[in-house]
Amino acid sequence: MIKSKKGISPLIATVLLIGFTVALAAIVMTWGTKFTRDVQKTTSESATSNVACAQDVMLSIIGVCQDKTADPSGKTYKIVVSNEGKTDITALNIRLYKSSTDVDSALSDEQIAKFATKSILAATTTAGYEGQIRRADIIPTIKIGGDTITCQANVESYGEAEDIAAFKVC
Repeated sequence: MIKSKKGISPLIATVLLIGFTVALAAIVMTWGTKFTRDVQKTTSESATSNVACAQDVMLSIIGVCQDKTADPSGKTYKIVVSNEGKTDITALNIRLYKSSTDVDSALSDEQIAKFATKSILAATTTAGYEGQIRRADIIPTIKIGGDTITCQANVESYGEAEDIAAFKVC
């Protein structure tokens, strides 16, 4: 008794391999195109925000003092800020330093128009910071096309954390 061996003919096997290769290539191309577009969009947005922060934001701190008239407990500090840039600043992230390792953060939603100077009040939230602040850092936030961008590279500092004297009372 002779058994016949049956299998796929070489022509059908070749057609199936080509079909699988084309389908796999189509899937990879679809994914690759979407991935490339997403990377390009993210890179473009990041570059736009970095350029805007570098060219349009010029913030300087004119002075910092402890404001006992606004808050007799000594937890509030008045920071006079000047926006010398070409864009409005929509908010400020404020860091108040008691020493180089002791930091208290505050957020001010005060808007500062371009080419304007403004006094901002920042209150400490950590116990023991009353009258102890020696340095203040401010990080500006701007809006670009409806998106809020924090300019991390534009940190403006006033005072020294290791300075012996704290900010004066104003």
